[in-house]
Amino acid sequence: MTHDPSGSGDPDHTGGSADSRTTTPTRARGVAYALLSAVLFGGSTPFVRPVLERVDPVASAGYLYLGQALVLSLWWIAARAAGSRREARLGRGDLAPLVGGIVAGGLIAPGAFTAGLSLLPAHRASLLLGLEIVFTLMIAILFRGERLAPRGWAGALLLLLAGVAVSWPAAASGTGVMPPLPIAGTLLVVLACLGWATDSNVTASISSKDPTEISLLKGWAAAFAYLAGCALVGRPLGATASDALSLLVAGAVGYGIALRFFVLALRHLGAALTTTLFSTAPIAGFALSVILLGERPAATGWAAFALAGLGVAIAASGRHEHEHAHGAETHEHPHVHDEHHDHAHAQGFSVDEGHTHVHDHGRLVHTHPHEADVHHTHGHGH
Repeated sequence: MTHDPSGSGDPDHTGGSADSRTTTPTRARGVAYALLSAVLFGGSTPFVRPVLERVDPVASAGYLYLGQALVLSLWWIAARAAGSRREARLGRGDLAPLVGGIVAGGLIAPGAFTAGLSLLPAHRASLLLGLEIVFTLMIAILFRGERLAPRGWAGALLLLLAGVAVSWPAAASGTGVMPPLPIAGTLLVVLACLGWATDSNVTASISSKDPTEISLLKGWAAAFAYLAGCALVGRPLGATASDALSLLVAGAVGYGIALRFFVLALRHLGAALTTTLFSTAPIAGFALSVILLGERPAATGWAAFALAGLGVAIAASGRHEHEHAHGAETHEHPHVHDEHHDHAHAQGFSVDEGHTHVHDHGRLVHTHPHEADVHHTHGHGH
């Protein structure tokens, strides 16, 4: 596997020796990114909820995505000004999955969920959101060749149960039976889950590229669509300065930075495990609602905390290992020199902290624990 990233054509190359190679803790980093993303996203809910009582919900979505777009644009500009280039830029071949993710996860899913939520009780809609994990797993397994270890499946089940527990109404109806869900509202929330699941999987296919660039483009597209849509159909765009600032800050942190970490988690773990761990977002929102808003959880709320904690611990400790083959390919992404990256560099080129350039991979067959990262989306025998 050789490539000269200097672009100078200098024939004086030095290859990475075995002593200089490092192993990236893919699982640990991915799990940390996924959970941090979930906490930031779920934690934004208590800050947004009071504002939604005063600002049009569609306009609010536009302001949230505008906050995402602004903070990540500043992040992107700062990185370019600093002259650092440790992330691979998006290319023409990434356009289709990028647009697919924007349409499915940034335009269709939020609109469908908002419309469905208006027809359903909030806790019933929250219960249906568990379908996002199901759809994500189905797409990842059927179309991306991903797999979850047995512990991953057990953790996913516990996290689904935690979502049910945290969404369950504090008091049952007089008959103890929940009334049937309205069909239209149900189908809209299901469509939203399918849209977000599709977004996670198509974004996983380009997660080796700059996560800031991916996330800011999604933010600008969604912000323009929602704010321009409000203006076109005559929905109110007005908000007080304090409400607009609250939405922009919540969007910057709970959507923008959270999405950037989510894309990084996809890079290290794949769509299936990342979305499973991200399903802790409602638990994080529930916890902050208790702390910041003084809400008193029912027994099911405490049960959700216990189930979520156990589910994360089990899912994050799963082990997936078997003999697998890496086909020859040429691509670009951030990497360090390890068993998958043994190539030459121009003399004096530092690789200690990771770097990005186009590089070649030869065919490699080996066995080791791995996740569905950029190098390990492959078929599995039965």
